Amino acid sequence: MSSRMIEAEDICLSACDHRLYYSVGYSLIQAIKSLATFEPEDLEAAIQCCKDSITITQLLRKKDHGLFERVGSLAKGSTSVQSIKNMTLVQRHAELVFAECTLLKVRPRLSPPPDHSRERPARAAG
Repeated sequence: MSSRMIEAEDICLSACDHRLYYSVGYSLIQAIKSLATFEPEDLEAAIQCCKDSITITQLLRKKDHGLFERVGSLAKGSTSVQSIKNMTLVQRHAELVFAECTLLKVRPRLSPPPDHSRERPARAAG
């Protein structure tokens, strides 16, 4: 990785435990790294970073108003437009980041490791 990538990783790491954008940035860097290496440790680190980002977004998302709202949303099949309009800008953005991090968390699990058994053996010079 270039020094700029390492620099970006260090910047994100400085506040990823309590700042949403730093956390998402660090999660993205870890996910890219895990897809590049397919090392189990990198995959687990990326998934854990995404979980940490989701935890932060949960603090910013619209609070659940109880059983009746959940049942109502299940019966309708989705969140109503009015419910989204009633969210603050921060809550709406947290919903989007929550969805992004959830997808990012799943992505490393979907990618199979490269199959090295199909690589051709090196030819002997001659």
